[in-house]
Amino acid sequence: MAFKVVIWVQGTLRLVEGDTKRSRAYSLDSLAHNLDDLKAQLPRLLDQGRHGLRDILFVTDSALLLPAVEEIPPAETALAARLLAKRVEKAKLIDEPFSIGAQPILNPGEKGPARRYLVTVTGLAWLRELDQLFMRMGLRFVGVLPLAAGLRPMLRQIRQPPEQPFLLVTAVDGALYQVVGRSDGMILFYRTMAIPAGATAEGLQREIRRTLLFVEQKLNQRILSVVLAGEAGVLARGFNLGEGVEVLAGAPGMDAAQAGATLLRFRPASPENVLPRELALRERARQIRMVLNLGLAGIIAFTVVWVATQSVQRLNLQAAAAKEETDRRRDLAKVEALQKEMREYFRQTEGVRVVEEETRVPALELILRTLPGLVPPGLLLNRCEIRLDEKAAGGAPPRPVYTVRLEGRTRQTNDAVLPLVKKLQDDLGKSPWDVGVENASGSGKNEKEIPRELKAPGRFYFYGRTQ
Repeated sequence: MAFKVVIWVQGTLRLVEGDTKRSRAYSLDSLAHNLDDLKAQLPRLLDQGRHGLRDILFVTDSALLLPAVEEIPPAETALAARLLAKRVEKAKLIDEPFSIGAQPILNPGEKGPARRYLVTVTGLAWLRELDQLFMRMGLRFVGVLPLAAGLRPMLRQIRQPPEQPFLLVTAVDGALYQVVGRSDGMILFYRTMAIPAGATAEGLQREIRRTLLFVEQKLNQRILSVVLAGEAGVLARGFNLGEGVEVLAGAPGMDAAQAGATLLRFRPASPENVLPRELALRERARQIRMVLNLGLAGIIAFTVVWVATQSVQRLNLQAAAAKEETDRRRDLAKVEALQKEMREYFRQTEGVRVVEEETRVPALELILRTLPGLVPPGLLLNRCEIRLDEKAAGGAPPRPVYTVRLEGRTRQTNDAVLPLVKKLQDDLGKSPWDVGVENASGSGKNEKEIPRELKAPGRFYFYGRTQ
């Protein structure tokens, strides 16, 4: 699929077309600082280049696109999209109707469905404004991507173990990009910011530390290599990012036009596309409808010719054929109505199934809400640890199972511990999330694995698992 790539980076507008090996780039001298400037200058930009290309892919580093990392239970693509939309809505990343693009994050050699996704969120309003602008110009809006997606070739050029993520830092036309990825081209997270006048190596080093800390907290992965590419490489001298973090410099950089050229073979049907599918794929849907209509027209034409040929021989067959055609159309309408009802039934059944499963699955929020009422008043918690059992969650089908660790002491020094622990076990076993005891004070199981201080007078411990 050939299209034009419109690039909007730090107010500069560029147009790239052609193919990934031989592309042509055009730009405007004036800057577009906001959406109004963008809409005013797009017609001038698109007037350049080949006029035969009608499909438009829009690429930007604007703050209109918000990157986020979200985790959901493993699910197929359609259900995963709905679950991610719910997570984004619950997190309140944006206070307006939104659209999302999602890239699954998988380990090398791992097959889906994924649990973690790199999500790009944006508002629907400005997408629809651009769509109306392109339609008035006789063009088709097929996709929206962050510019970071065009930096994948740089990731593949970095010589690092495939399983070891690293941080790529590069300057792209006045914007500083920090892309956390792997040498197989997988992007785990990215940040972009304008490079202010008078920027120093100390400021860059501070921003890199912030990114490394975020990745360690959010993705639970420690970055051991930082690669400074292009113009950012000249700032590598004297960098100190902490013990064990290696700073590499000298990797070739890319400009915005080169990054846009790498996206000339992008598929609008990709889940990374931030533009809603009803807008991005409407041309394909129109072609499918046209083919179906032509097929139906061919069937009708054949029927009419056949009826006309038979009517020459016997006039009475003409009336019968007309009645048969009418009945066929009525039956076709009934079949379509039944198919529509069946699709609605399956949709509702699937919704009920999802709701029932989510209702039966013990959620962390339910556990935290009900736990305080289940602890006997005579016990005081010092530690509460609830973890998802990833081995059980990764099975087929996935089952969210949590391990529960409670430790503490009695409120009164002379209170008996074991009766209170017994009541705690009974209350947890009768709770909605049904915790079965694996080890507890007085049970005598795996005593060697229990810290000595938890077996002191007045202290208790409880280890269990949701059923």
